[in-house]
Amino acid sequence: MDARTHLADFQHRLYRTRPGVQQTPPVLRAKLLEKVAHLQGKVMWDVGAGSGSIAIEWKLHRPCAEVFAIERFDERCFDIYKNAEQFGADINIINQFAEKEILDILPRPDLIYHGCPGECVEDLYPLLWNYLSPGGCLISNAVSGTGVQRAYAAQARYGGEITVIDAFDLIRHQWMAYKPGIEIAATGQSDGNAS
Repeated sequence: MDARTHLADFQHRLYRTRPGVQQTPPVLRAKLLEKVAHLQGKVMWDVGAGSGSIAIEWKLHRPCAEVFAIERFDERCFDIYKNAEQFGADINIINQFAEKEILDILPRPDLIYHGCPGECVEDLYPLLWNYLSPGGCLISNAVSGTGVQRAYAAQARYGGEITVIDAFDLIRHQWMAYKPGIEIAATGQSDGNAS
């Protein structure tokens, strides 16, 4: 099955979630993951995983990848577990807040998805950027005022692009940036920068 066919399948999976927990709609989930479908990295972190939909979809798209769904709320971790079980995705669920002591023991990621950048008291972008492998990608969808401010501040600091998406009566600011270094992509080309 090619990537396009598999990505189209994203729209047909329904994920268990809690009232009030933001979940990336299926169409946007497919578009988001299509943007990073060229990445060949082996480790993915879904930070603030919520229902685990992004982590699970990445694992289904990249069966050999090591995927970590990092979520601090117990009830959301239960939902992630049930969703992963339903769709046969063997992912690692970390029931902790994303903090240095936890992230230090995980393999360094080639792809980080940061689910709700405005939900935390502190801005996690600087912490996550430090863990991202050279050539790796950090991508997120900001929906709150705080999250949007943090996304634009991250763009000013690290580069990348912000795409404004108006869908399902909710404006999302999607920030996506590649860390300078060896490209983790199908081409295998390096941009010549060091991290």
